[in-house]
Amino acid sequence: MFAGASYGYLFPVGNYFSFEAGIGIGYLNTTYDEYLPVNKDYVYQQTSKINYIGPLKLKFAWVWHIGRCLEKKGGNA
Repeated sequence: MFAGASYGYLFPVGNYFSFEAGIGIGYLNTTYDEYLPVNKDYVYQQTSKINYIGPLKLKFAWVWHIGRCLEKKGGNA
């Protein structure tokens, strides 16, 4: 289970491209199993639980605005 909030911003780069950056912070509560490698096999050790508050997502994206390539330019139709 997790809950949080995120924020992002889109930086225009020319007419057809943009750069997007974002971050998400929140609360994470989960359980997981721990295994130990023994002779090419993994042996179950224990189940652990973690509660975490802090950054959960960091995002960088290069965006191509495909629709702008198809737009007609100027003039009356």
